[in-house]
Amino acid sequence: QKFFKNKKAKNMKTIISILSIVAINIAAFAHGGDLKLNFKTNMNGNALQFNTEYTVGGAKIQANFLGYYITDIKLIKTDDTEKSLDGIYLVKGNEPLVIDKTADAGDYKAIKFNVGIADSLTNHGDPSLYSAGDPLALQTPSMHWSWNSGYIFFRLDGLVDTSANNQHGLTESLTFHLGRLSSVRTVTINENFSIVGTHDNPGQYEADITLNVEEVFAGIDLKTDRVTMTMNNPTLATEACDNLPEAFEFSFRTTTGIAERNSFQNNVKIFPNPAANIITVEAEIMESNTTLTVTDLAGKVVAETTVTNNKAQLDISNIESGIYFIKQAGKIGGARFIKM
Repeated sequence: QKFFKNKKAKNMKTIISILSIVAINIAAFAHGGDLKLNFKTNMNGNALQFNTEYTVGGAKIQANFLGYYITDIKLIKTDDTEKSLDGIYLVKGNEPLVIDKTADAGDYKAIKFNVGIADSLTNHGDPSLYSAGDPLALQTPSMHWSWNSGYIFFRLDGLVDTSANNQHGLTESLTFHLGRLSSVRTVTINENFSIVGTHDNPGQYEADITLNVEEVFAGIDLKTDRVTMTMNNPTLATEACDNLPEAFEFSFRTTTGIAERNSFQNNVKIFPNPAANIITVEAEIMESNTTLTVTDLAGKVVAETTVTNNKAQLDISNIESGIYFIKQAGKIGGARFIKM
């Protein structure tokens, strides 16, 4: 009886020792993924085309130029921690902007960013000091007023038909130049998504962040309220700025076999876990006659077996205590278990 008590205590100490380093080992295993953010601009459900006639709120308009600054991009995890994606970006309405970043592994619930430049020093900087190609450099048309007023955060230039029956043609200027620090707006889009990847197989993900231009003018009669340079018509500028947080939409997707890998992880059952000798692996998604392998954290195969009727058993008695992953042939990643 004393022998069994000592053995049980030894096993418990082993489990506790393994669990105490799980966080470190999982951090080493989970390297996150590559995230491509595609900023796009739509008008009435389709990609914005310059010099093309649209109807917005009963008014016929066309855009000849549209540009806006995106800053302070953050991914919000479900535990409210934030992953910052540094950079200042200039999106032009007829040129989708692609931003390549690396995102930490985890479950996320939102993406957040600013339209505008909230940092006062940057906002009041001199664009001539930046090299060509930098989003803060001199632009054509200009995205900067002066050192005193700073950058134009959102600029739309175009034409509008101001007649009641839309029969006079696109003859009047449509001008929305939104800027100054009071015009910065934070956009928060609530969307659940997960980033999962390993050192050998980083996840590949894409997200479309689309500005729906017509929503910037929600509640605005463009036949009468059609020009603001912010300072000369602050009421109209504020109304347009306040519409910005609701004018964006977000679409997330995987671009490799990550979804398949997640399905395996989320549906597979491993028991007992922790285990000392034999484990059973069971999942409806496992196909018969496929191979299951056990790998250590370095990716070395230490055991394998063949699936039969969505189930398999693995003898792990000869491997060392630690954390291991079960992988299915043809799929990326694996489900974790602990060897006592």
